[in-house]
Amino acid sequence: MSAKRLRIAPAWLVYLLAGVVLLALYGVSPRGGLRQRVASVGAPNELSVAYLEAWSRVRPDNEEFLALLGAQYSYLGRTADTERIAARMDALGTDDMRRGATMLRLSTAEQRTFATTEDDPHRAVELAGFRAKLKAAAHLQWAPKDVEWLAQRSAAAGLPDLAMQLYARLSANDPEGRTKWDTQITRYALQVGDYRAAADAWFRQQAAAHTVDEQRHCFVAGIRALQAGNLLDDALAAADAHAGRLVDDPGTLVVLLSVARAANRPAAVDRYAKMLARYASIAPHDESPQALPAHTASYAYMDGPVAVNSGFLRASRRAAGGGVEGQGAVRVVRVSTAPAGSAGSAATATKAASMPAAAPPSAAALSSARSAGGGA
Repeated sequence: MSAKRLRIAPAWLVYLLAGVVLLALYGVSPRGGLRQRVASVGAPNELSVAYLEAWSRVRPDNEEFLALLGAQYSYLGRTADTERIAARMDALGTDDMRRGATMLRLSTAEQRTFATTEDDPHRAVELAGFRAKLKAAAHLQWAPKDVEWLAQRSAAAGLPDLAMQLYARLSANDPEGRTKWDTQITRYALQVGDYRAAADAWFRQQAAAHTVDEQRHCFVAGIRALQAGNLLDDALAAADAHAGRLVDDPGTLVVLLSVARAANRPAAVDRYAKMLARYASIAPHDESPQALPAHTASYAYMDGPVAVNSGFLRASRRAAGGGVEGQGAVRVVRVSTAPAGSAGSAATATKAASMPAAAPPSAAALSSARSAGGGA
């Protein structure tokens, strides 16, 4: 009869420990494609480059190896090796490889351009080459993140018109991020003098705004953009097309009235003045000049309407001698709707309204009046 063999551990414990080891090995092993495995070792370095070079010699036509190797060369500043990889990617003939080779050449040109000092005569040559590559690359089809990269590089290279075109492409194809792209369009459109494009971008932001304040800000900015380009007729047409519910906003009407005056459009001036006149009747009657805000009282508005709470005042703070009247002195001119033939009555009303108000009696005068009354 054979004796039982002694066991250090039972069989179930051995199997359990083996399973734990296998799970640990699976957890620490890199997963995913080659790109994820290379990225898991950290930033590009000479070791990762040597690893990719060894694989590229084994599989010279592998697109993934070439793209990763070119990106690592570019990161490390090895421009000659980067251009060599770009030529190999072009030789493969696929659209993805052509776009990848273009991006590698752009990064190389950018490094060479900004590596030279401003007083270096070669900088102008490198910058011209970089700009030419950007213009050629803009005609290709790119993913949104690549279009944004091209737009940023175009702006940095002194091509605001190209940056505006690329941001316009993003705005047209990315509705969710349109506000972000339109903000960039307004910036570069004004820089190159494309006032209509800047105004259109502002009006698109107005359509996406959620509050009245945001809508007013975008609408007025669009009108001002057209006014900056002396496109006053276009500004009035855009006001009719995009004002919407802002036609009932006194602050917006003040802006439109000033644009109509600048455009010398009497019909528009009359229309906006009458729309503003509706708010004169609902203005609070106890609104005295002293009750106006400090910044309003100290501002010489030069014969224009001033929005006050829910109404407006048409004030002039110019004295007869050309100076500014005393603090808080505001002359309110009544808006007249009399026909053109009654010029005399209108002049009389204006003269009467512009006369300074009588000063209130002093305390001494009141006391003297009371004494005289008591004696009588």
